[in-house]
Amino acid sequence: MPMDFKKAFGYDEKKADVGVWIDIADGISIKIAKLGTVKYQEALMRYTRRHQAIIRLNRLDPKMMADITANTLADSILLDWKGVIIDDIPIDYNRDNAYRMLKEYPDFRTLVENNANDASNFQDDAIDLEADTKNLPITSNGP
Repeated sequence: MPMDFKKAFGYDEKKADVGVWIDIADGISIKIAKLGTVKYQEALMRYTRRHQAIIRLNRLDPKMMADITANTLADSILLDWKGVIIDDIPIDYNRDNAYRMLKEYPDFRTLVENNANDASNFQDDAIDLEADTKNLPITSNGP
């Protein structure tokens, strides 16, 4: 059966911009926007602008790339969180804490990027009743 590109890759642009809540662990949720939005692209350009020559030569230091990524995600993708604690101390969401967590915890940064890049997290929740009823079996309940 051919793949429906809209179902596979389409997404709700409003959700992509304002973000969606994703449960990442027991009692921990993050609110993320979609990777690739205009806000994301603007933030990425802002943080890479001064490093363009090094980037073109493919010589950007991995630590600098991690810093650029953490700043870009903190400014445009990681919008909020619930339940984040370190050493039994709740960590309030704000831009500086988001940057710090993204910078200090590479696996968290990867988790945020992966979820922000998954179009299914931003797809419309509306049910296509016409498509769903076409797939129902025909039954008869009698007179």
